[in-house]
Amino acid sequence: MQGEKFGCKVVKSGGLPAVGRNNGAKAAKGGILLFLDADSLIENNFLENAVNDMERRKLDAAGSYLYPLGNRLLDRFFLGIFNVWTWITQFFYANACGTGIFCRRRLHEKVKGFDETIKLSEDMDYAKRCGRIGKFRMIKNSKVVYSMRRYDKEGRLRVAFKLLLSAFYRPIFGEIRSDVFRYNLKYKK
Repeated sequence: MQGEKFGCKVVKSGGLPAVGRNNGAKAAKGGILLFLDADSLIENNFLENAVNDMERRKLDAAGSYLYPLGNRLLDRFFLGIFNVWTWITQFFYANACGTGIFCRRRLHEKVKGFDETIKLSEDMDYAKRCGRIGKFRMIKNSKVVYSMRRYDKEGRLRVAFKLLLSAFYRPIFGEIRSDVFRYNLKYKK
């Protein structure tokens, strides 16, 4: 595992993703935190390239662009739209998916970590709050390969529609603290 040479430790915790992410941050010892989903695959030099990009650009937090595991044209299209959206919004309304978020520990502590009351898009809320206080941008030279297993199981259009609705819901009605979109996370409590 690439992260082991950098002293990385995987922290597992039942419940919603925000709980596990915050527990991981508490266990971490470094000055830069990296949050990855179980669906994330990273390339060999991902950590080194991403941290160098953060240092060079003096970033406090950063998101990663997503690329699908597999070669389905529809998957590349969906994630391509998402990548364009995160590239555009990085300058005024930071967005990042939990498949790859970097944050300096001091900023993570300042924003009080991930909001554990949010049911869906806690990662987007986190990026938004980090971007309000610190310098947030998307990492340019490293990519995360994303498993499309949720799309395979629930259907691509269904998942994409729920995520699109949630993107419009959040700025109008606030963070998603109920299961209004019936997004099936199936996490152990």
